[in-house]
Amino acid sequence: MSSSVKVKTTVAIAALTLLLIAGGCSGESADETTPPAPTPTNEQGSITFETPAGGEMTASSENKRSEMLHEDIPLPDQVIISATMEQPDQGAVTISFDVKQPLEEVIQLYKDAITTSGFTETMPTTQEEDHFWFSGTRDNEQLVVILNKNFDQDGWVYGSIAYTNKG
Repeated sequence: MSSSVKVKTTVAIAALTLLLIAGGCSGESADETTPPAPTPTNEQGSITFETPAGGEMTASSENKRSEMLHEDIPLPDQVIISATMEQPDQGAVTISFDVKQPLEEVIQLYKDAITTSGFTETMPTTQEEDHFWFSGTRDNEQLVVILNKNFDQDGWVYGSIAYTNKG
């Protein structure tokens, strides 16, 4: 598979993840610091299944950092991880999260990490008042970071990280 197709596939997966998360959020919460509970239950867990290509994928709603995410790719302090999808045979992980923090601070966290970790931009980075999008590579690694201001919950950011390491 060509590098361009891999990048487009990674971007598509990240975008789909954000759409799934955004579509499932009602915007209602018990208080200002608690995001809406998952529907239909508030249980957390994971499930592993076989993909059509014969690999495995694990989908998790546990609020914990994936071991597949390289240690120099940060998650914001006080992050709430809402979903993780891991495909070990592909070296791929996608993490979706929420955090109560100004969007500008979360953007700066990732800009600093991208600069110091050596990722090279593969598509023009997009930064607007309400969102940020980065796509880049480093050796055999690919990284896509998508951050959006949550308009339903003041002061909250929801984001997605798609990371692949084929090394």
